[in-house]
Amino acid sequence: MERINIEQPVVHDLKIERSYLREVLSGRKRFEVRKDDHDFCDNDFLMLRSYDQRTETYNYSWALVQITDVFGRYEGESEFVVPGYVILAIKKIEGMWNIDHD
Repeated sequence: MERINIEQPVVHDLKIERSYLREVLSGRKRFEVRKDDHDFCDNDFLMLRSYDQRTETYNYSWALVQITDVFGRYEGESEFVVPGYVILAIKKIEGMWNIDHD
C-alpha cells in the first residue's frame, strides 16, 4: 500500500539480531538491508528491536534510527541490490536506545 502523505514520517517496527544492534549503536553499522515491504521513505524511523531467532523472543534492547536514504528502487540502483530488497542508510537518534546487558 502506498503512503498518502510522504511528508508525515512513519515508525517501522523491525526485528534485528542483537549483534547487529550493537553495531548500529556503536556507529559502525550505518545501513540496513531489508525486504522492501514497508514503503520505507527518507526521514522515516526504524524501531529496531533485538530479537533472538533461536528462542523466538525479544529482549529489552532497542534503538530508534532515522532513514536518511533508500537505495535500490530506481533504474541504475537496482542492479546493485537483490530484487525485492532495499538498502536503508540510517543514523542513530542520540539518547533513543536501550541495551540489555545480560
